[in-house]
Amino acid sequence: MGGLLAYNHTGSVQYCYAVGNVSGPAFPGGLLGFNDNGSVVASYWDAATTKQAASHGSEPSFGKTTQEMRVASTFQNWDFTAVWAIRETLDYPWLQAVPEHP
Repeated sequence: MGGLLAYNHTGSVQYCYAVGNVSGPAFPGGLLGFNDNGSVVASYWDAATTKQAASHGSEPSFGKTTQEMRVASTFQNWDFTAVWAIRETLDYPWLQAVPEHP
């Protein structure tokens, strides 16, 4: 089980994040349950809400606190001009292409 993917086989995970509770009997991870020769770039998980301190094969991406996940500077190299939006300290990032956001 993983917050984003249970199993990544040679794929590329880029500019993603996970915040949902992750639990299961085998390989639970905040972002990925198991990473089999895939790449992970600038992707994060909320260690508090996922309840996972680790994620398999996800370095250099790391679990963050909820407070860190709500600040744009946490998300290195993310485009907060044209792709992502955030209301700092209030929300997690969201895609600008999604027309409605609470």
